[in-house]
Amino acid sequence: MFAKKRHQVNRRAFLRGAGGIAIGLPFLESLPERSAWAQDEAPIFTFFLLMQNGIIQDGFWPSDVGALSAETMAGSSLEPLSDFASDLLVLRGVAYPGGNPGACGHAQGCVQAITGIAPSSTGNSSLSGGPSADWVISEALNPPGVEGLNLYSGSQSAYITERMSFTAAMTPPRSAELNPYMTFSRLMGVGSVDGGGTGTGGALDPTMLDALLLRRKSANDLVLGEFNHLVNLPQLSANDKQKLQDHMEGIRQLEENLMNTGGMMNEINDGTGAFYGCNILPSTMTALDAFRDGIQFNTISHMIEDLVALHAETVALTFACGANVTAALQWGSGTDGTVYQTQAMGSYNTFHKISHQNDSDASVGNDAFAVAAHREIDVIRMTTFSKVLESFKNYGLLDKSFIMCTNAIDDGRAHTFTNLPLVCAGNAGGYFRNGEYIQFSPRKTNAQLLASIVDACGVPTEDFGAGGGQLTDIHA
Repeated sequence: MFAKKRHQVNRRAFLRGAGGIAIGLPFLESLPERSAWAQDEAPIFTFFLLMQNGIIQDGFWPSDVGALSAETMAGSSLEPLSDFASDLLVLRGVAYPGGNPGACGHAQGCVQAITGIAPSSTGNSSLSGGPSADWVISEALNPPGVEGLNLYSGSQSAYITERMSFTAAMTPPRSAELNPYMTFSRLMGVGSVDGGGTGTGGALDPTMLDALLLRRKSANDLVLGEFNHLVNLPQLSANDKQKLQDHMEGIRQLEENLMNTGGMMNEINDGTGAFYGCNILPSTMTALDAFRDGIQFNTISHMIEDLVALHAETVALTFACGANVTAALQWGSGTDGTVYQTQAMGSYNTFHKISHQNDSDASVGNDAFAVAAHREIDVIRMTTFSKVLESFKNYGLLDKSFIMCTNAIDDGRAHTFTNLPLVCAGNAGGYFRNGEYIQFSPRKTNAQLLASIVDACGVPTEDFGAGGGQLTDIHA
């Protein structure tokens, strides 16, 4: 059904160091032979993010359709994204094609988010009616053996866990990675196996990376000689030299963010009772252990948001290194039980109950304080999404990517699927329009949007999921 145009990763597109560490290079216009992809076949990168529990529709959207600006976004839940107004595409009036057949709308919304087709089963373990867009893109464009990144931020013991990325109809969802340190560790091993980079870890010696971080050193240190040789080549342009410097600084910043967040996680993991999110950092050894020994996810905190931001940094770096072309991130378990700190309700209730506007996971109410708290959470999540976009901007990827942020349902109280929040960024190399807020009437389906996204990546696609053609209204 989908044309396959797999890319081969150039083994010269890595800086190699001791212990199996290999740092992928960004695309260098003046040295295309040292880039993972040739300029004429550079990929479009896609990142799909799926939030949970819906939004408060009243107050979420910009004030006017048409051109986006700080003024039209002021006072809305999207205000934290104002600096990216010219890079955004906000879509309203988009529905899931399968509707909500009941049983568990949260799971069935998750299943349709990037498959664009009705679930093949119902309940909290719903299965997909077809492959998801990330899988189709990965199968067509990634080098052989490289699967698109599949990530998760949320409790793994929840009622609904990973239920976003699928390989085919009636198959279990792909297992998602909760730990961004593991993604980073695998990335540092890309290209170290015979036959070229696999994107799945290569022959990295994990103790080497661990030892570096414990000494507050960087993987960059192991490739410094080759980096200096490359950056001093006379044919390397000034723009490419700056790009290389920014690339290496981005790696170092990610390492520091991993260690700092790991330290905060450890304050809960080691039983001290300290609240996650404070600024007191324990020893670097325990900070690393918090990641290396496996994350103990804490719902009574903003840990979920910090992990989303870290995942986004690893995704942006992975794309910049030429190690993958697509990623999916489920942002919260299907009935997200995070206890956010809000001014309206403090931190005594779970997000799922807040979305029901009632102190219940089953029945719904009309609690005005819960509505106010949900609006605050919408702003918190859009603030995190701004950090996602900042990571892509720092690597110069926004114009080479399409980032789609949506929700499993459109309204937490009603559990409906007819007016999904779709906040997208990047123009996929000029394929899509940017800087606009579009409201569709009659409604479109997300299957049409996904068809356009897959086609924008260079995988010729007239229909996706439930069909209906492409969403040509948003094409440039």
